[in-house]
Amino acid sequence: MGIKNLMRRKLRTFLTALGIVIGTVSIVVMVSLGIAMTKSTQDFVDSMGDVTIIDIRPSYDGNAKKNSNGQYVIEGKALEEIKGMDNVEAVTPMQEDYMLMISGKYRANVNIVGMDMSVADKFGIEIEKGRMISKDDRNAIVVGMEVPFRFMNPKNQDDGMRMYGGYGRGMDQEERVPDVNMLEDRLYYTFDQSYGYNYNDGTKKVKPEKIECVGILKQGDWRTNGYVYMDIEQLKKIKTSYERKKGTYKRKRDEGYSQIRVKVNDVKNVKAVQEKLKNNGYNATCMLDWVEDMKKQSAMVQMIFGGIGAISLLVAAIGITNTMIMAIYERRKEIGVMKVIGARIKDIKRLFLLESASIGLIGGTIGLGVSFIASHFLNMLGKNMGPGMGGEPVKLSIIPFWLAASALLFTAFIGLISGYLPARKAMKLSALEAIKND
Repeated sequence: MGIKNLMRRKLRTFLTALGIVIGTVSIVVMVSLGIAMTKSTQDFVDSMGDVTIIDIRPSYDGNAKKNSNGQYVIEGKALEEIKGMDNVEAVTPMQEDYMLMISGKYRANVNIVGMDMSVADKFGIEIEKGRMISKDDRNAIVVGMEVPFRFMNPKNQDDGMRMYGGYGRGMDQEERVPDVNMLEDRLYYTFDQSYGYNYNDGTKKVKPEKIECVGILKQGDWRTNGYVYMDIEQLKKIKTSYERKKGTYKRKRDEGYSQIRVKVNDVKNVKAVQEKLKNNGYNATCMLDWVEDMKKQSAMVQMIFGGIGAISLLVAAIGITNTMIMAIYERRKEIGVMKVIGARIKDIKRLFLLESASIGLIGGTIGLGVSFIASHFLNMLGKNMGPGMGGEPVKLSIIPFWLAASALLFTAFIGLISGYLPARKAMKLSALEAIKND
């Protein structure tokens, strides 16, 4: 009976359902834009590095320790203290410097990082070619996969771009060929970035010394691809040796560390470890901070988008209520006859609730179909914007299963709620008055 009643007034049913269609499209497409934004944000964060790694730096206050150069540092004893914390998987001190590497006529300015290489694998440093640094190695390094392409010939003007991570011979990424084979060619290093140029800073020139590259790392993130890694104690030794030869060495007391990196055993424990480190007076930061901030921003955007769609659904709900109330006045005799022949009150209520829920469900189904079409065209537009993170096409709209299912259930629920007051009104009609006034 409910379906027949809806079909008897096709135009009215269609126009009422149209409001639900517009509301469904608005809310689904708007929320799908927010979901795509969140996904894009997550991909960006994933490309930036491991979220279970915490970087610790000294707090810049009056109680922090300073080294000989007046810089704030973390005392060496802090390493054992941090290693003993719950859920800490690995800890390493970090020391970063700049180095000029030379191989024949080629040279490259690189960032070199000293760390405890025995736990390097815990921090995403894994070997693709060669081997990892062992405790017996002296002046040994491993390099990120982009480092070999940074060597340039200073006499070749076209080579300048390679010093900053250009493509080497062959502009296609798949066809790149480095000018230096770091695992086989002889390599030398110096901390004097101007070595080989006619530049006099008034200090003694130090001849570059030999260094050995024993491994090239796998594809990683920004922390690994363009960096050179060395055992931290070895880095301290060669830097001290360089300063002695250059005549700039000053006797130093315990210098401490400018940075310590911590690997947490599980992402769910990161915030607890971070808070404990902060409470102990350290400046502790991690990628998870970015993730949470970005998630909050994305959630806010989704709420705004969803709110816009919800307004459309509210207007549609008012339209359903109006339609059902009009139906009651038009069908007073029908309701009166149903009561006279013994129809139960709850059956009359169910009839009107079914009709209003059907309008919501029909509108939601059509609206969901239109939403998928709109999402498809938005993603076609995204393809023209070029690749996103990971080389995949940019997706401007994502409609997951839960969103589609929720949209259908929500529109049916909206229809049900909108028909509740008209249904109660129909229940209270007097059978005799309904027949008499027809």
